[in-house]
Amino acid sequence: MELRNYQKNVMNKVLLHLENNNRCCVQLATGSGKTALFSKLVEDLPGRVLICVHREELVIQTSNTLTLDHDLLIPKIKHVSKDIVVAMVQTLNNRIKKGLINLDSFDYLIIDECHRGEFMKILDQFTGKVIGFTATPNFEKSETFYKCLSCGDEVYDSKKCCTKQNKKFRRVIPLSKYYHTLIEGVDIHELIEQGYLVKDENYIFDVDTTRLVYDPRIKDYTEESVSLVFGSPEAIRNTIRVYKELALNRKTILFNPNTLVNKRLYKAMLACDLPVKMFDSNNSDENRHELVEWFKNTPNAILLNVQVFTTGFDCTDVEVVFLNKKTASINLY
Repeated sequence: MELRNYQKNVMNKVLLHLENNNRCCVQLATGSGKTALFSKLVEDLPGRVLICVHREELVIQTSNTLTLDHDLLIPKIKHVSKDIVVAMVQTLNNRIKKGLINLDSFDYLIIDECHRGEFMKILDQFTGKVIGFTATPNFEKSETFYKCLSCGDEVYDSKKCCTKQNKKFRRVIPLSKYYHTLIEGVDIHELIEQGYLVKDENYIFDVDTTRLVYDPRIKDYTEESVSLVFGSPEAIRNTIRVYKELALNRKTILFNPNTLVNKRLYKAMLACDLPVKMFDSNNSDENRHELVEWFKNTPNAILLNVQVFTTGFDCTDVEVVFLNKKTASINLY
């Protein structure tokens, strides 16, 4: 496997950084080949390497890209012994709790989609060198802490420190808490100019979003208001009309805001005799693997989902990405 020039450049920066440092975050745009890059990087890392991902599809994708012998750590597999291991983070966490995996036996930890919160438990325990990969180096989490208003010390309960009751505060946790250096790669515009990605054509369809209600606790719009705006009969008809105008007979992946809208739009599209299937956390009658194969092998397929096929989903002949939603989250968008 031959890396592209920008991938080689990033890999050299990572190797140079790790000579005197323990952690870094690599930012590369979607479609830039992060999996290919860290699969090649493994070949130049001395010692045992643990590659950690958050979905089983990503385990398989990484396994298919690696050229060196390796083990997989997924629910069906009980033991690993090789120097390179590709692990699903949920399974890895469970094995660590049961004492079946020793993190300290690995020298390097590579994390895909490293901005995701489920990896932080692993990072808190790992003492070796860490390389994270993401397109969005932004951690959308916060933590609660207490501060003594007399001496200014931070404490982690509401009891008195000096003479006054401690005051409660919240603060945003930056990704730099876990990754100390950001290594930047090319952006999407450069990848288009170099011919690695196709140029996008953008369309905005008319939706009245004035009824959306923002909830500061979740830093996004409420489920109720989203269902009202995108799940009403009028909104469903509008979505189908726009699909027919712009995307008819083109392979389309459509992201809905929640499971209610997903199901309503699915039924409405079926009633119009459109080649559509859906998948989400509540409506999963389809076998996920068979569904993906159907989508890949059907030229004019429409795949409806709710935040499922966002990462590690390689289907290069998709012609339309339809965002039937509005979000206040930068990472989600």
